[in-house]
Amino acid sequence: MKPKWLIEDFDAENRYDDLAKEVARQGMEVEVVRYLPFESGDYNQFGDDECVIVQASLNLAVQLQKQKKWVPGPWLNTEAYECTSYYPALGSLLFNDDYMMLPRGDVPRMKNRIYDCFARCGSIFVRPNTVLKSFSGQVILRQNFDKEWEWIEEFTEPSDIVVISTIKDILAEWRVFVAGQEPFTWCQYKSEGKSVRRENAPLEVRELAETVARNYEPDPIFCVDICQDVNYNYYLMEIGSFSCAGLYACDVGAIVSKATQVATRQFEKEREHAAV
Repeated sequence: MKPKWLIEDFDAENRYDDLAKEVARQGMEVEVVRYLPFESGDYNQFGDDECVIVQASLNLAVQLQKQKKWVPGPWLNTEAYECTSYYPALGSLLFNDDYMMLPRGDVPRMKNRIYDCFARCGSIFVRPNTVLKSFSGQVILRQNFDKEWEWIEEFTEPSDIVVISTIKDILAEWRVFVAGQEPFTWCQYKSEGKSVRRENAPLEVRELAETVARNYEPDPIFCVDICQDVNYNYYLMEIGSFSCAGLYACDVGAIVSKATQVATRQFEKEREHAAV
């Protein structure tokens, strides 16, 4: 039994076409679908009891988790990807290790204290706690706070947790995919703030990703983003869902092969458990 793949054509940058071709080359059935926001699709390409791997946008992945009983379906343990879950476990490895978490509704009231503690050059960095990213992480200058915060309020609830930290400079960024607590493909996707696609990563990047994977495992397969600061030190930027991650210049063949192995084991294990 081989898994089947459902791939969303949501972003050419995600290399969905390359991924779909590689899945077919490795002898598996693949369906490429288009997701239309605010429209309910059925996505009945495969039966509910089948082994299906999903690569899609966050919105479609969340929808499929609710609608389908596929195993594994989307690898998207949303709670495990929240900063409140993995920051405490991996704090010493974090790039944004100097941070504060609090409800969004409390931030305006505590604005002065926050800027006094975390501002650099008059600015702070703010990101959502959730992997679903109700807003993009951004730098907010103190004198622009009221205007910028109105936009964040539009897309969040007062009780939603936000993460505030000191802004730092980044030289380079890499993405590493891991499974079974080991990295299996990697690439560089940014250099000095500019987008690049390089099929390599320093040993330090791979070793740090392995350390992350050995200390925290949100899903059987996931991705780790590593950065290098201006002092040439390496840090964890964030972890992310395999099913919703851009592939950049990572080895598509390795991704399909490893995901297939992981999905097959998970499917067989759950089927054996159900038979008991």
